[in-house]
Amino acid sequence: MSQDRDMQTPEEPQDVAQLVEAGNAALKAGDYNAAIEYYSQALAINPDDHEVLGDRADARNKLGDYPGAIDDLNAAIQLKPDEPGFWFIRGNARFISGDYPGAIDDLNAAIQLKPDGAIYWNNRASARFISGDYSGAIDDLNAAIQLKPDEQNYWFARGNLRYKLGDYPGAIDDYTAAIQLKQNDPDYWNNRGDARLKLGDYPEAIDDYTAAIQLKPDEPIYWFARVYARSKLGDYPGAIADSTAAIQRKQDDPNYWNNRGDARLKLGDYPGAIADYTAAIQLKPDDPDYWQIRGLARIILGDYPGAIDDFTQAIQLKPDDPDYWKIRGNARNQLGDYLGAIADFTAAIQRKPDEPVFWLIRGLARVNLQHYEQAIADIDAALTRQRNFANAWKNRGLIARLSGWAIGSVATTLPLDMQNPQLDERGEVGEFACYKEGLKYCLPDQDPEGAAELYQAMGDAYLYWGDENFLALISYRQKASAAYEKALQILQPPARFFRRYLEILPKLYDAYIAQGDKMDKARLCLREGAELLQRLLADPQLPAAEKHRLREQVAKFHLVSVDNLVQQRDKVGALEVAEESKNACLTWLLSAWNQTIPRPTYGQMQQLVNPTTAMIYWHFSRATLTTFLIKDGAPEPEILADIVPNNPTSQSALEDWITQWDNIYKDYRRTGGENHPWRQQMPAQLQDLKRILQIDGIEQWLRQSTHINRLILSPHRDLHRLPLETLFDEQYTIVRLPSANMGLSLLDQQQTQLTQNNLLMWYHPDLLFSLLEADAIGSLFPTTVPPNEPGITSLQQALQQPYRYFHFTGHGTSDPSIPELSCLELNPQAKLLLKDIANLDLHGCEVSTLSACETGITGNQNITAEYVGLASALMQAKAANVVSTLWRTASGASAVLMVEFYRYLCQGIPPATALKQAKIWLRTRTYPDLATWYRELKAELPNNRDACRALDINATNAENKAAIIGGKHRPYAHEYYWAGFTMTGNP
Repeated sequence: MSQDRDMQTPEEPQDVAQLVEAGNAALKAGDYNAAIEYYSQALAINPDDHEVLGDRADARNKLGDYPGAIDDLNAAIQLKPDEPGFWFIRGNARFISGDYPGAIDDLNAAIQLKPDGAIYWNNRASARFISGDYSGAIDDLNAAIQLKPDEQNYWFARGNLRYKLGDYPGAIDDYTAAIQLKQNDPDYWNNRGDARLKLGDYPEAIDDYTAAIQLKPDEPIYWFARVYARSKLGDYPGAIADSTAAIQRKQDDPNYWNNRGDARLKLGDYPGAIADYTAAIQLKPDDPDYWQIRGLARIILGDYPGAIDDFTQAIQLKPDDPDYWKIRGNARNQLGDYLGAIADFTAAIQRKPDEPVFWLIRGLARVNLQHYEQAIADIDAALTRQRNFANAWKNRGLIARLSGWAIGSVATTLPLDMQNPQLDERGEVGEFACYKEGLKYCLPDQDPEGAAELYQAMGDAYLYWGDENFLALISYRQKASAAYEKALQILQPPARFFRRYLEILPKLYDAYIAQGDKMDKARLCLREGAELLQRLLADPQLPAAEKHRLREQVAKFHLVSVDNLVQQRDKVGALEVAEESKNACLTWLLSAWNQTIPRPTYGQMQQLVNPTTAMIYWHFSRATLTTFLIKDGAPEPEILADIVPNNPTSQSALEDWITQWDNIYKDYRRTGGENHPWRQQMPAQLQDLKRILQIDGIEQWLRQSTHINRLILSPHRDLHRLPLETLFDEQYTIVRLPSANMGLSLLDQQQTQLTQNNLLMWYHPDLLFSLLEADAIGSLFPTTVPPNEPGITSLQQALQQPYRYFHFTGHGTSDPSIPELSCLELNPQAKLLLKDIANLDLHGCEVSTLSACETGITGNQNITAEYVGLASALMQAKAANVVSTLWRTASGASAVLMVEFYRYLCQGIPPATALKQAKIWLRTRTYPDLATWYRELKAELPNNRDACRALDINATNAENKAAIIGGKHRPYAHEYYWAGFTMTGNP
């Protein structure tokens, strides 16, 4: 015994009983070395004591001395072979040592001696599972559960085994039983979430992961597990948030960064995705997959040199992967390095010569070098390997169109039974020969999509050769229509191959239009395409990423439909389709894919106008800008081009204006400054915009009705982010509507608005003037200011009671390319995303104000992202009116304007009129006016020391500037200070 042990025991054990008692006490206390020492001393006195041998084996087992434990148990078993505990402990020691057959033998003996020992069956199940005897393991766990059904670990173990075997329903049942027995174990919830994920039950999986997170929020793996489920549902913002939470808890796991990059990639945030992939690479630079995925992101972004560098790294790490060579070849092809691309495709072929795609893409690379016959030889090699390769037959036909004459012969490039002499022809004959030959192998009943692709190629070829042969033009167009019709017929029902179907429909539309007398059929094409897209978007089984791509197709169909209907003089139909398009995009962004798209009629839209109110409704397609003008009682809308026919709106001029505005503003955001060209040129720029949009012509039309003094503007796409109100005469009070349907919804909810003047205030304490603005506005109403932490929760709790006004002063971000990530920042840790805002309950709220930076900017957004900054989301939450700003405004001017706006509201002035008057008031104030205003406001806030000090400083500054510049100078007269404030809402 050591001296320390002597000091710990007042009396040294003298006999076996005392030594064993001391050993048991040490074992219970976890002092296994001391226990072994006591047991060894006892065995030195009585070496045949099987119980002490078993106890020492237990201590050695727990200390990790498995060979020693096994030796003791061998001796104990020889002395008392009918003791099941000895066989059990030796079985455990053998299991841990990796001797699974030996462990099974020992556990067999233990079970034979004590068949009601549930733990014996459980442990033998583990050994059998590792040995590959899965059915035996299941049988053992069944027995353990029958013996002790209230032991949650047995259910959990069987659930894990069933999961491993792919029996996910059975695994869910077992995890559920384990959870019922022990609800506070996060692993049970997490593993059930994994099983539900495998079955595609993503909402339920998310619920389980959420429960695991609530039980153990510091465990990153639970956050990471929820990422995948959210991604499968298309909730990429949620996936990003969960990945970020996992990263915050474990920054050195490259998978967390990689998966966040994947979610960002899905949302089109390519720079963000690349940054995350870069972090993954830095953590694990020897993993070729991380280089590969970053390379793909760079390709999407158009950074082909960067993509080439990434795939070069991937190739160095895994040179035998042919796909890496293929993709690097594609990137080189994009840069015009056709020889380098051919070399990479050749390397891919060398690694996988039976892959027909590699031969095809090398052939297409040769086309760029005008090596047409070599290209055809490569494509023939692809067809030799896959005869029903429709894309190869299609491209062979296109190359035959380009090639002047055949150098080689199919006798040398194709197998004997494929050597049709017609394939040696070039030009028109050779092209159609390829398509017809391909249809021998791509049979409609066996390969419908391949056959349809070839009929589509024939339709394209008829249109091409028809343009080359003017005398037979109509005949060729009719043949093109017939080919497209055949392709669509083969693809029935269209949902089977919807991508191809939606690709062919616009081509058939163009072919009908080109014939001149097929307008009815052309319209049916557009309607069929739109209806198919709607059905697909409502399909819960269609992946969310696919739906994001499809909504672009929907918008394209709508854009073409509107332009076509305008050309056909169907003004009502054109307006209704334009409205349907807006509502589709708003619904997808703010509600759900499967939600019914509102389709108000022109007659219903008439409810928005009256003898004093007119509506200006824009539709901005890739071809033209259509301005619909809607008056009370008019049987159909008027179109601005009909009113000023000699001065049509120039769509290209508008696009050029927007590009210039964007470029200058982007630089202003970076550098700022009162003398920046964006601010200096703004008045002239807005005059140019007024001319391009023909506002004078609109006002001429308005003056035909002398009583009109209110306007509803419904912009489209980029027009949402422009100060349109400033372009009209000051006599008009103006509101915006994202769509007519939102205006109709507001009419239905007018009776729910509140009468009490209560206000919910949320402000960012770190923003200059935000505290002053909040104090001044808060003094006008009974005001609630929720705690800034924890953010979303406190805001939702505050909204459990209704408020007439909701005022937000803080950071706001409208993401132009990824609308779903647009947000209000409640605090540095809490962001209210677009759908979170739409899901707030603002029933009865008359005015919601976003007094923050750039909350109205939508940027050069994708044509499908039809929303108005964050205002649409607040209106979806049932706010009647929303004040937002289009650009960064000086915070001092913004605060003054907001205070005056609320003062007008207190006087009972309607919101749109109140904002109009506040803007007029701001731009007409002189420095002495402002100094007086600051001092009067100070008197209204006598108990707010900080606000009074700030107001004193502002008043003094205004007086000093009046003395220097002059008392008649109006510092806020420039459009920059007030034109960016807009009112969206109740007409």
